[in-house]
Amino acid sequence: MMKAMIGITSTQRGDKLELLKEYADAVVAGGGIPVIIPAMECFPYYEEYLAGLDGILLSGGQDVMPLNYGEEPIEGFHLIEGMTPERDTFELALIGKAMAINMPILGICRGMQVIVIAGGGTLYQDIDTGIERTRRIKHFQECFFGYDTHLVKLQKNTKIFEIIKKEAVMTNSIHHQSVKVVPDGYIVTGRTNDGVIEAVESVEHDFVLGVQWHPEKLLEKNHSWSVLFAAFVKKAVEYKIKRTKSNG
Repeated sequence: MMKAMIGITSTQRGDKLELLKEYADAVVAGGGIPVIIPAMECFPYYEEYLAGLDGILLSGGQDVMPLNYGEEPIEGFHLIEGMTPERDTFELALIGKAMAINMPILGICRGMQVIVIAGGGTLYQDIDTGIERTRRIKHFQECFFGYDTHLVKLQKNTKIFEIIKKEAVMTNSIHHQSVKVVPDGYIVTGRTNDGVIEAVESVEHDFVLGVQWHPEKLLEKNHSWSVLFAAFVKKAVEYKIKRTKSNG
């Protein structure tokens, strides 16, 4: 059976590149082969990199610098000392080139946010200071990240709904930012009860999907989340087959 090579973006901590093992485990649970992608600014070989991959998993991590979506950092913006501008630059370019060849992409947390930014959308830099909410759900849980803490309502007739087959799911929540403006070509596919956007997807590509929660952290206690990664890997295999045929 043909296997898909799934590139997973990594993050930087000082002079080290890091990736939580949970992302690789999730790709394996979905039937794929994980490949760690180092983030390198001014990288000239995107096409060569993408030629060896069948899909991209954009992992979570530090906040994206607001300058990338036309804003300056505001009070409430986190992790200025831990910013990774090299990763921002690399991922934004990688997404653009991957989407140009219709390669499947799954974004998790920061990964969803950078997909939105790459398409021309924007973020709320801090949910608590940026969004007026009558009902204020806690979006950065302090308990074990493998626990469900809030509900996400899913839109019918969307890819995420077709995969999960539920109108609402319980998820974890480990973010203080959220999508503000959804770019052209995308739709909102999931929200919490206080209106925060929790899932988006492209309507112009075969599979470009983002979720704000961390399904890879939920797998240990709830293996049913493997269906999301299996659907992603399946699309990556289909992409690989089409590319192989087109290359003769």
